[in-house]
Amino acid sequence: MKYVRLIRFVTLVLSTLGLPEAAAFAANAKPADQAFRLSVLSDEGDGLELRWSVAPGYFVYRDKIPATLNGKPLKVKTARGEIKDDPALRPTEIYHREATAHVDGKNLPELSEVLVTYQGCGENKIFPVADHEA
Repeated sequence: MKYVRLIRFVTLVLSTLGLPEAAAFAANAKPADQAFRLSVLSDEGDGLELRWSVAPGYFVYRDKIPATLNGKPLKVKTARGEIKDDPALRPTEIYHREATAHVDGKNLPELSEVLVTYQGCGENKIFPVADHEA
């Protein structure tokens, strides 16, 4: 896989209705592509390296970084994250400032489109969700 093409970036922001804090955050929140800057590097035969630069006040969930090829899940390796006691998700691992994941390249055809989905959040805020094709 010599070239990695970023084809589309879709942002979906989920908000909680009726909470003034959520409404205030939504008005001031960064778009997901600014809060979570993703770069994809291709390592011939070895796979893909995914790197996020995470804006201050935001984080990425470790267990919300799946990748698929033609609808089939791919193996994604991530390092341990920081434990956050999230009231909605219970204790979960997150990444502040930066996150890295590796998609195994063993079963990837030379020319392929891999769909990577990741989810992050602003501290005590609403959840931006994004899909990325590489």
